[in-house]
Amino acid sequence: MDNLTPFESFPKVLNECSGYIRGLGYGPKPTKRERIVADYSEVRDEIQQLQQATTQRETEISDFKLGNILLKEQMEVMKLNILEREKKMKEESIEREKHLRQELMAEFMAMMRSSNGVM
Repeated sequence: MDNLTPFESFPKVLNECSGYIRGLGYGPKPTKRERIVADYSEVRDEIQQLQQATTQRETEISDFKLGNILLKEQMEVMKLNILEREKKMKEESIEREKHLRQELMAEFMAMMRSSNGVM
C-alpha cells in the first residue's frame, strides 16, 4: 500500500484531472465552462455594483446642484434685502439731515432775533 496524501489520492481514486487551485493547492481542476460561468458571474456582480455606485453618485450630484440653486436664490434675496436697507438708510439719513438743518436754522433765527432785540 502506498503512503499517499489526500491530494495525491484524489486523482487516482476519482480519475479527475489535477490542477493547481490557488489557496487549495493541487486538486480537481474546474472545467473551462465552470471558470467562464464563475468569471461571468463575478463580472456581472461587479457591473451591478458599479451601476449602483453610478446611480448613487448621480443622485448626489443632482442633490448638490439643487442645493446650489437654492443657495443662489437665497443670495439674490439677501442682495435685494441689503439694497433695500441701504436705500432706506440713505433716505433716513437725508431726512435726519433735513431735520437737523431745519433745527439749526430755527436756532440760528432765534439767536438772530434775540441778538437783534438785545442790541
